Amino acid sequence: MPHKSMDYDAEAWTGHLPTDWPRAADHPLPVAIQARESLSKSIVLACLLLFLGVLPWLPSSKETQKKTAPAVVFLLGGLLMARRSFRIYRQPKTVLTLDEHGLTWPSGYRRTIPWSEITWVHHNRVFFLMPGLPGVFIRVRESLKYEPTVLGKPVTTGVEGLEGLRPLPWLLDVKPRVIFETIEAYRAHRGRPDAGGS
Repeated sequence: MPHKSMDYDAEAWTGHLPTDWPRAADHPLPVAIQARESLSKSIVLACLLLFLGVLPWLPSSKETQKKTAPAVVFLLGGLLMARRSFRIYRQPKTVLTLDEHGLTWPSGYRRTIPWSEITWVHHNRVFFLMPGLPGVFIRVRESLKYEPTVLGKPVTTGVEGLEGLRPLPWLLDVKPRVIFETIEAYRAHRGRPDAGGS
């Protein structure tokens, strides 16, 4: 028996949608994504941090003593990223899964979050020398139901517009823009928000 794909008209079977909820008509049917750790991004970041860590000790550097403390931090960060890169090379793993069941992020939440419970998604684009945190941020309704880990706790820093949101991992083999668009498409086609939900 051939498998027939089913199209969902979210607005038809969920009733009135909140004004800030994505509309099914504005998004194509989503395709499931399994985002894995990116080896190339991890290696690039490790090399950059190691370079910044050894920079003060290069013969051309004149202010070695003033830059020692930050250099040690960069060096340690670079070594940790190099170790992480080696682990990814030997044993890569899926970090995020976006499918019809919801958002699965084992290191952030122990349970899969249904699309109806992701009440807000934000893609923060940060360019060189601009302040802010880059990546995709989510807000989960009644997040404690999904057993958040330490990584699943909301951001408590005063970054403008991101207060109370949770950043998703960003060193992945899928671009943040694609993750953002896929989450919005799933919310539009598969989400069932309450009329009074926030």
